[in-house]
Amino acid sequence: MDFWYRYFYKPNVWQKALSVCLLPFSVCYCLIATLKRRLAKKQDFGIPIISVGNLIAGGSGKTPFLIHIANFLSECQYGEICVISRGYKRKSTGLVWVSKNGDILCDVKKSGDEPYLIAKSCKDISVLVCKNREFAIKEAIKSGAQIILLDDGLRFRFAKLDFILRPKESHI
Repeated sequence: MDFWYRYFYKPNVWQKALSVCLLPFSVCYCLIATLKRRLAKKQDFGIPIISVGNLIAGGSGKTPFLIHIANFLSECQYGEICVISRGYKRKSTGLVWVSKNGDILCDVKKSGDEPYLIAKSCKDISVLVCKNREFAIKEAIKSGAQIILLDDGLRFRFAKLDFILRPKESHI
């Protein structure tokens, strides 16, 4: 912890010089990322897509919130619900159905821990994992999904999102 404190709050001359040298690369990266986001075509899949995510990497309660939304929509009987996740740290590749309409189809190693937790915690919904979110959405729709929940979907700009859930702004 001491190293990081010194690096960020009390940098030496070499660390300051390195920061200045890397600044042009940071500006280029920022410009490319901004252009990519602005030029990305937003695709409308014809069904409601709810993205649950934020800029915090972990520990902010996204998964429990997603489980709550999925169970709420299931209880209200709005239609077939499918949760799509990347499946972080899973041991499989490609598209994997974790559950279909509440029936668990694979183990935690093939799905990743969060999608498996979602599948176990939500009855009557489908959960699938795939790195390619666009392909996963199309497969879910083919399978009969009427509402899509994207786990950590704010990073992807291909979809026209129907709901974006974000925290209330502070008035401090």
